[in-house]
Amino acid sequence: MRCGNAWLDALSRSEGAAQVDRMTCFFSTCDNIVLPATHATLAGADNRILSGTAHVHMVSNPQPWAEALRQLSPPTD
Repeated sequence: MRCGNAWLDALSRSEGAAQVDRMTCFFSTCDNIVLPATHATLAGADNRILSGTAHVHMVSNPQPWAEALRQLSPPTD
C-alpha cells in the first residue's frame, strides 16, 4: 500500500473523477499506522479528519459509521 506501487496506480487509473467525487475518506493526525496522515486522503474526495483518533480506534468512532449509513440510505427525494 505504499504510494506509487503498481496496485495503487492501477486502482487510481480505474477510478474516474465521478467516482472519486462520491468518496469520503476519514483520517487522523493521531494515526499510528498511516504516516503521514495525508496519505489517507484522496484528491477530489470528501476528506474528513477524526481528531485524536488512533488508526485502530477509527472503527469505533461514530462519525464514519454515520456517514456510511447515510450513503447507504435510499434517497429521500
